[in-house]
Amino acid sequence: MRELPSLWLELTPRCNLACQFCYNPWRGGSKADHPEQVAPEVLRAQIARVLDRVEFGYVALSGGEPLLYDDLVGLTRWLTERGQRTILTTNGRLLRPGRVSALREAGLGGVQVSLLGSRARTHDELAGRSSWVQALQAIAHARAAGLSTSATFIATATNLDELPRMPELVSHLGVTRIVVNELQPVGSAHENLDELDVSGERFEAVVREAQLSAARTGVTLSIVRFNAPAYTPTAGGWHRWSVSPDAQLKLCNHSSQTLGPLSDLEDDDLDGLAHHLSTGDYAALEHRVDSCRCFALAAAG
Repeated sequence: MRELPSLWLELTPRCNLACQFCYNPWRGGSKADHPEQVAPEVLRAQIARVLDRVEFGYVALSGGEPLLYDDLVGLTRWLTERGQRTILTTNGRLLRPGRVSALREAGLGGVQVSLLGSRARTHDELAGRSSWVQALQAIAHARAAGLSTSATFIATATNLDELPRMPELVSHLGVTRIVVNELQPVGSAHENLDELDVSGERFEAVVREAQLSAARTGVTLSIVRFNAPAYTPTAGGWHRWSVSPDAQLKLCNHSSQTLGPLSDLEDDDLDGLAHHLSTGDYAALEHRVDSCRCFALAAAG
């Protein structure tokens, strides 16, 4: 069965944390360097042009922190009415029961909460602010609302040793899936690489240990590699499209380079892009992406 790509909407450049590993290319600079956030009606009109051309497995609502986006409930409802499955990827600080209920009623399909360690100190140091307790509470609220809920873990030198303890922690909250992301050296992570970087060998060794723990607790680890030579894109084409807060189209949300504002792209441009990505013709697009190791690997393969 053909695996469909996903569409990641970076709804706002604002965030209430200062994570050391944040992939957003504008992190590390001043607020003057942040992309402008377009009006909700403009964003919807431009997203519709992409949705009309590509079938996505789901649409991820991200940021920045998407819970700081004023039109989050309205956008979720609009996407649901268009037949799109939506997933909220959040740090959880603002995911209280009322927000969860409103989003669920709007059709939200799932929640991914960033959980960076089995201890509060580890998580909070990486996040740049006290937020471990709020992340656990957010997971509990999402589970109580009946939403599909998973935890996301960014592997760094600071927290990797705690990964084997994570399955037991999340299992107590009723979560059965942890998405483990290999560190991608972009955004804030590029600035902090000396402190955060992990070798591929160590990453693989700790993941193997964590998988044993996961098997005992009934938790699945979904491993996302960005630096593995064996990386392959999905059968349906390049796996992660992205739209920045200023409605510019990107071939990967880890890239600072864009294809330009969606409003400047002609319909023929979008049709051609959809064709290249659906047929696996990555070589024609490799020059349109920077700071994205996985896209380069896909093009080379």
